[in-house]
Amino acid sequence: MSNEEVTNMLVSWLETSYRLGQRLSGIVYVHNISKPRVQGSAFQNMRMFRTMCGSDALRNVTFATSFWDIVDVDTAEARERELAESGDLWANMVRRGAQVVRLGTDRASALEVLERFADSKAKGLSVQREMVLQRKEFEDTTAGRSTEVGIAIALEKDFEKDKQALKQHIDAKQAQRDQKYTSAIENLKYDSTQLSQQAQSTLESAKEENRRVLREEARNQSSQRKEVRQQVKTLQAQQEGVTAKYEAARRENKAQEKRDKKEKERLNQEVKKIKSEKRKVEANVAEQTYYEPVYQNYYRGRY
Repeated sequence: MSNEEVTNMLVSWLETSYRLGQRLSGIVYVHNISKPRVQGSAFQNMRMFRTMCGSDALRNVTFATSFWDIVDVDTAEARERELAESGDLWANMVRRGAQVVRLGTDRASALEVLERFADSKAKGLSVQREMVLQRKEFEDTTAGRSTEVGIAIALEKDFEKDKQALKQHIDAKQAQRDQKYTSAIENLKYDSTQLSQQAQSTLESAKEENRRVLREEARNQSSQRKEVRQQVKTLQAQQEGVTAKYEAARRENKAQEKRDKKEKERLNQEVKKIKSEKRKVEANVAEQTYYEPVYQNYYRGRY
């Protein structure tokens, strides 16, 4: 089984037992002392184990080292000291009450380890309280967040939280912008409506003014047409009067021409008559002039 599967199985049992009212009088952590060195996974397991127990339950913890029979004693003791004195491993828990024992290969050795918990006060673990009382998922507990998977899940959840927070922030900003834009649009709509109403009112006023002007112009044109018709009638009457005067003058002129013609004829007759008389007179004068010397001689001779 993988560490993750073992952890899930253990966590499930811890949660169920706590809900059933079962508390732990002791916790045994078995470590193979024959392992040549402490691997990175051991440090991770220790962190998770420490956070699963919590400070209050460390007095009920026992670290039991096994397989002493297959390793050199000096080497095993050196490894035991490393485990017990390393702060990243057991040292901090030992200082808080945890014990370190050597587990033999027989049943009696195992029972001896268990007998250490006979008088211990049963306590709940920190991880149990978090999962049951605080209703957390294991990944959200202090222990769960200390595992690689837990760290990854925690980071993912933190990322999701940050993403959600960022999304909420962006949504809030977007909502503010939307509200701002909506308000601006509403203001523009209101202003547009006002302008439209003003334009409509102005247009209606202009139409009414135009109709008034047209009516006024129509009245003026009607009055002007009446005046023009009256002027036309007057001009027609004047024209008729002038025509009548012209006809009268023409007739008078013709009559005058006739009179002038008659007068001319009369004058011509007079001129002819005068010329005739003149010729007669001239003839008489000529005759007298011709006979005057005779008369003079006659009279001079007579007298």
